[in-house]
Amino acid sequence: MLFRSENGGESWRSLCDEAHSPSAANFLGLAVDPEVAGGVLVGTDTGEV
Repeated sequence: MLFRSENGGESWRSLCDEAHSPSAANFLGLAVDPEVAGGVLVGTDTGEV
């Protein structure tokens, strides 16, 4: 699962929806999405992004 904090880590919210949490795929890498402000690209062991 991926989480985001907007207050220095005092609280966190999931970036995933309930239907996909926890993810069946393992996350292997994260990168900033250069085309979407605030976006994140997630690489998985099944090749999904």
